[in-house]
Amino acid sequence: MPNKTKRISKSARAGIIFPVTRMHRQLKSSEHVVRRVTKGAAVYLAAVVEYLVAEMLELSGNAARDNNRTRIIPRHILLAVASDEELAKLLKGVTIPQGGVLPCIHAGLLPNFSQKSDSSVNSTSSINVGKQSATSKKKKPLLTKGIGSFTVYSTPKSKLTVVQGNIINIKADAIVHPTNTSLSMSGEVGNALSKSGGQQLRDSVANLAKTSPLVNTSDVAICDAPNLSATKLIHVYSPQWSAAQQAECIGQLDKAVNNILQIADANMLTAVALPSVSSGKTVTSSSLKQIFFVLYDAESVNVYTTELQRMIE
Repeated sequence: MPNKTKRISKSARAGIIFPVTRMHRQLKSSEHVVRRVTKGAAVYLAAVVEYLVAEMLELSGNAARDNNRTRIIPRHILLAVASDEELAKLLKGVTIPQGGVLPCIHAGLLPNFSQKSDSSVNSTSSINVGKQSATSKKKKPLLTKGIGSFTVYSTPKSKLTVVQGNIINIKADAIVHPTNTSLSMSGEVGNALSKSGGQQLRDSVANLAKTSPLVNTSDVAICDAPNLSATKLIHVYSPQWSAAQQAECIGQLDKAVNNILQIADANMLTAVALPSVSSGKTVTSSSLKQIFFVLYDAESVNVYTTELQRMIE
């Protein structure tokens, strides 16, 4: 007897999870449908619904994490819908059972904070932006509210914040610059710092390269950061990742981060902006009160927030 071929569902052929056949059947049985419903319409509907569900789950997970919860409840789904403009318009008028309500306070009842708006900073909803340099006439671009900022760990003495944006716009005592033994600024972060800091910053880095070159992998050095939002620039000899030597690479990454934290502590720095170099165990006692993990894309932000939350828990 010939072997029976394994039946492949329409969902599997379309590369989606939601049941295409069931949705097609429900569409055909709808009283509002007066003409023939194609299978392509069911596939498109299933794909759209799957995307919306995934988007709501991601936003709900973020809401649960921000509220220090390990499970998603209807309240988190309501907060997720309210935080996204498109979902809020799509689900306008939809009631989520046991989701509660969103507070709505009339603007006239709120005190006037216009005089304090320049000095007050909310680290969970916006990003600390450096002050404009006295010698520079150009105004540095500010990070918009749409770019994500997530406080992963917060205590009265320290805070870890994952930020999506440009590292030169972060207000911190020091910015970390991944480089090589000659302190080259040809990398992505170095190029951005070089353009923002100008010739004064490049001269400062060149002088440091002559006096304190980075000899070994994970070594660090520090210099002044003229024309930047930070006062100091920490250079780290960034380790190169190799899948064949994972254990050694992880050890080098861990050493690099510890060296960064130690040199920051030795210079009494309280806030450090760290690009995507590595993650590792921090020192137990330090002058550091704020660490920014500054990333360029949303995917890296999701990876950092997930892994850091797991390490903390």
